[in-house]
Amino acid sequence: MNASLESRTRAFAWLACASALAALCLYVVFIRTPHGQRWDDRAYLGSLLASLEARQRVTSILHEISISTLVFMVILLLVIGLLRKRLATGILTAIAFGGAVLSAEVLKRVLHRPDLASDMNSLVNETNIDTYPSGHATIAISFALGLLIVSSLRARLAVAALGMLWAAWISMAALVAGWHRPSDIAGGIALGTCWMAGAAALATRRRGRLGAPTGDIRWLPAIAGGALLLALVVVTFWISRGDPTQIPVTGGLPAFLLGQVLIGVVAIGAVTSFTYLLRGLSFDRTGCTAVATTAET
Repeated sequence: MNASLESRTRAFAWLACASALAALCLYVVFIRTPHGQRWDDRAYLGSLLASLEARQRVTSILHEISISTLVFMVILLLVIGLLRKRLATGILTAIAFGGAVLSAEVLKRVLHRPDLASDMNSLVNETNIDTYPSGHATIAISFALGLLIVSSLRARLAVAALGMLWAAWISMAALVAGWHRPSDIAGGIALGTCWMAGAAALATRRRGRLGAPTGDIRWLPAIAGGALLLALVVVTFWISRGDPTQIPVTGGLPAFLLGQVLIGVVAIGAVTSFTYLLRGLSFDRTGCTAVATTAET
């Protein structure tokens, strides 16, 4: 394997390992410790700032992500791979997407949340929470990263921009709607990133091909900053008519706002990192690993 491709493969592998470790640490810190549970619950209760109407609208958006939506996402990844004559990469990406979603559902049933902070936990209606990790956050980030893998070099920056907004909005909406605590959402993002980074590492090793990175990659930091700002503006709109007196705990509003910023940073940061690692990288159907001299069209 070319040394540059080997280095890129290792980078994706390290991203997968770091994401898995992040998911584990989030579980240990925020679910298995009293202090972590208190902050998590405080941020969750802060979401009660949003009006009932806003929460219902956000909930209706989240309900649009159903089994049929997941099937459509898988088919789209496969179709793009087929149309671009990268079907093997499309299949690998679709399998990783399905693995991420399935593992999130399994982990939610396996990972136990003990009652370590009764004073805070008693204020939370657990029947409304889907626990750790968030399936919607996993779906959002996995689909965004999957589209990056199967897209062409020229389209990748535009796909990244849309992916940042999609992943951030869906993840932030899960907290506004009261479906998840912040750690659940961050854990879902980490889980999805782990699966897709693993898929990218395998695709790079088997079919990776490096060309000249497109010049617009230099706009990636600005796009990430703009996406974060826009996502926060949308969240601000969602909660603009809220009533802070509805928050039943001191410090709930600051914790909620901080949680939303962190969720946005994590979601957009994952897409940004992934896009940067994909710079100049395509997946040739012949599995050639030679360094190309021109960018893929």
